[in-house]
Amino acid sequence: MNTTDAVEEMYIEIIDQAASGYIRDDTRGTPFQEEICAPGIVFVPNTGKMSEEIVDEKTKKGTGKYKNVEIRYIKDCPTIRVDEQEKAGYEKHKIPSVDTITIRKGKTLIKREGDVGLFDFLKMAFYNQQAPNRPKSAKALFKVVEVDKTVSVINEKKFLRAQAVGKVEDLMIKQGKTYKFQEAKIDSLLTLLGKFGGESPAEKIAVLTQAAEENPELFIQLITKTDETLVTEINHAIQLNVIQFVGNSVQGVADNKIFATLPDDLKSMDKKIMAFSELLKTPEFASIYQELKIKIEIEEENSVKA
Repeated sequence: MNTTDAVEEMYIEIIDQAASGYIRDDTRGTPFQEEICAPGIVFVPNTGKMSEEIVDEKTKKGTGKYKNVEIRYIKDCPTIRVDEQEKAGYEKHKIPSVDTITIRKGKTLIKREGDVGLFDFLKMAFYNQQAPNRPKSAKALFKVVEVDKTVSVINEKKFLRAQAVGKVEDLMIKQGKTYKFQEAKIDSLLTLLGKFGGESPAEKIAVLTQAAEENPELFIQLITKTDETLVTEINHAIQLNVIQFVGNSVQGVADNKIFATLPDDLKSMDKKIMAFSELLKTPEFASIYQELKIKIEIEEENSVKA
């Protein structure tokens, strides 16, 4: 574990890895060329346990004895102890994906800044092979790897770049010898970045990949912030009875106006909300997005008056 500018950081790596003989495309031909040794994405449970020293109630000092306590990761919550979260009124997000913990391509760099709960959870949970007082019976999913301080900054840029490029790769799904492109999301990202991507999906992917490589931190922040804002607004619109999902369509509750028609293969509400949020980012849906925001404001005012 190292510190950079007094910010604690961990470089974590998935334990279950094996040689494959394949090289990661985003590192091929670079000084950091790497073999693919782990799944593209690993999900870490966001609930677990950690060890905590028992404090004497009278002396308020540690007793040298330890107990296991329940912990949970909630995005942007400053504490990971479940009892403290409940006391402070924190609840898990209604959209499960918001609190999801993922490790992409076998390794990542985590810094204790911003969403500090993520760092604390990964440091203390028994899923971490080096977690304090981890029982031997607890299954470890990842380990902390020491990184030379002289290359810490290089590693951070490297993994930010890999993370950004990974988000672009997620827009392509290989089906046999061809790829299926998430064209609505591709177009919305190009709009957000103010870039023209050509005519074909492949040309657009190339432009997005270049943007991700040139400024990965900005690329990730822009995508994450926009996704969270739109998902929150859509859920708020549902709660206020502004919109409803009927089959594969998004309709107004009051007038049954159809705002959008979604793909037929979306079964869960979470996926439908994400698909609608992607459409709202595109220029074609700009007027619909503004209409929804106005309807939300009206319903908010009505609820206050009531």
